[in-house]
Amino acid sequence: MVKTGTDYAAWQSLLGSTRSLCDGLEALNIDDLQFSSTDLKPFTGFIAAIAHFNNSKRSYMRYLFDDLDNMDTVGLNKAKDDRRQAEARGYKMQ
Repeated sequence: MVKTGTDYAAWQSLLGSTRSLCDGLEALNIDDLQFSSTDLKPFTGFIAAIAHFNNSKRSYMRYLFDDLDNMDTVGLNKAKDDRRQAEARGYKMQ
């Protein structure tokens, strides 16, 4: 018989790998890039662009980590539901 159900350990491993990639993205920060003052036209928008980038990145990182937490909860709930369904049908779960 083919093994079915949710492999929660594999799911956690996948989420852990994804979380590691997100940690690397979270470390990217260009706040240290400063312009004290300039009136050179090509550079006048950099300060606003840097602030916009960092704000966007912070919002995206909150979304990513919240989504990873939700996906972990989904995987756990699915694994529990699979176990309950299997036990209801008389299968012994390990």
